[in-house]
Amino acid sequence: MSSVSYNFRVDENLKNQSFEVFKRLGITPAQAIKMFLKEAAETNSLPLRSQAMSNATPKTWAEFFDKYADDVPDDDFLTERQLTLPVERDLF
Repeated sequence: MSSVSYNFRVDENLKNQSFEVFKRLGITPAQAIKMFLKEAAETNSLPLRSQAMSNATPKTWAEFFDKYADDVPDDDFLTERQLTLPVERDLF
């Protein structure tokens, strides 16, 4: 599969805030965008909290991480449990 480069403009404050979230989660901005695009393509919808997160369960989290098992994590990549625990705490 070939890769393409895509550029877009975004408000600097939004970029800085979101990049801080990605850093805290241990993923790169490219990985975050790739995850978003994969979910959008696979679900034919926007993978946003109002749609994708409202019905999140441990089973769907497992399925979500299985989809991205081939992605190569950064050295400081958080484990699945570290990443989902705060969300599960808010949802359940």
